[in-house]
Amino acid sequence: TRRPTRLALIMGRRTSGLVLFVDPDEDALRANKVAAELYGFQVEAAQDPQAASHVLRHRSVDVAVVDGADRYEGGLGQLRALHPSGHGLIIIAAAVSADPGAAITAFEQGADAFVVKPYAATAMIARIRAMLRRRDLTARVRAPAALELSFDAVSGVLNSATERVTLTSIEGRLLWSLLSRPDQAFSRHEISEVVGGDAVRSDLRSTDQMISRLREKLGRLKARNLILTRRKAGYALRDDLQVHFDPGGSAVKFRSTS
Repeated sequence: TRRPTRLALIMGRRTSGLVLFVDPDEDALRANKVAAELYGFQVEAAQDPQAASHVLRHRSVDVAVVDGADRYEGGLGQLRALHPSGHGLIIIAAAVSADPGAAITAFEQGADAFVVKPYAATAMIARIRAMLRRRDLTARVRAPAALELSFDAVSGVLNSATERVTLTSIEGRLLWSLLSRPDQAFSRHEISEVVGGDAVRSDLRSTDQMISRLREKLGRLKARNLILTRRKAGYALRDDLQVHFDPGGSAVKFRSTS
């Protein structure tokens, strides 16, 4: 009896999902599209960041395979911001260079995985399927509870549903400022101006220490990831927060939307 080939075995395990390939090389796009469709995926293709951005705004992409991460000003993480359900988007960065520095840069910019070109299209499909399985399993096993906190600027008390911590005056001003601009990043210099003090202004590294201490206290409320580090921009809050300031101007409530 003739044994089935490895390709036939894999083809028998067809899958579903929408994959976006972003590559300036038209031949590479065509090869990836053919392979992905053979395995049951829907496929979108784009040759530049602008076209990729358009697809992400209008389609529920599961995986984006992106060539040339350095072309995305602000990092690959911006692709998630464009996506309607960006927190579930898997980003695989691809580059010709096998230099570890290229991989490090891709991960710092928001990639979930890194591959060196050229790669076998079938190997890429196998990687995509594995990452989708892992994502779906994680979503089933660990659905995170929505984050909901309140902060009183007068008392300096930060509350969750079950815990509370007291912030110092500097930590309180820092958190209040971040909440006042939830959709923007603060540079280290801006943070030093917010918290005040000549020592802070003369040593911008101290802003990193302040952020670290604030994150530590947020961690006691299971909210350490509230403050994100934006590459070359500074620090910002998670982009899924809803912020509501008290009319009296001394209290604020905020919660995640996912």
